[in-house]
Amino acid sequence: EGILQSVDNDGDRVRINLANEALAASAMIVDYNAFELKPDDSLHANVDRDERGFVVTDSVTATSKPGIFAAGDITGGYAMVLNALNQGAQAGFAAYEYIYQRRFGTDPVMFAYKPADVRIEKGFRTLPAWRTSDLIVTLVSAERLPEFRIGTSSPGQELLVLGSFAFSDLQELVGASDATAVLDNWLEQKIVTVRRNGQ
Repeated sequence: EGILQSVDNDGDRVRINLANEALAASAMIVDYNAFELKPDDSLHANVDRDERGFVVTDSVTATSKPGIFAAGDITGGYAMVLNALNQGAQAGFAAYEYIYQRRFGTDPVMFAYKPADVRIEKGFRTLPAWRTSDLIVTLVSAERLPEFRIGTSSPGQELLVLGSFAFSDLQELVGASDATAVLDNWLEQKIVTVRRNGQ
């Protein structure tokens, strides 16, 4: 018995140095969970923790602080890759839902990942309907500017759009009937983001 100090390779043997003695063995098996009596506290997030110091979450990985989600070993569950992958996926979806709800004031359509009563009919959209006041903000660097040219209602004329502008401006540039498709395409290419209600 004793506290492990170090492990050294001693030829074909392993030397295990404890606080009060040294042992020689042909192999050493380490119980990783024995080291997880208390988690690494470098996170410094102001969230509720259990009596051992692990982050407390609900069934979808939300912590006590809105917008912060936790997964894996920091939650104190069984230390298994499968659990960490599962919780990580849940945390990612929960974070996406949280941001979407804050940005658009409605729940995202998650029918492929969680049960919901959603009718999928012609014209079905996973994105919200755009409002004329929605602010479109470009995310492109100078190298990607050629991808960010749009046609205007005048034949043969292109316009380079930079910065931020309202969806109503886009409707005026490309026509109200094409503006949604243009914006959806830009979002898919990840060259813009949309802000709503000052978000």
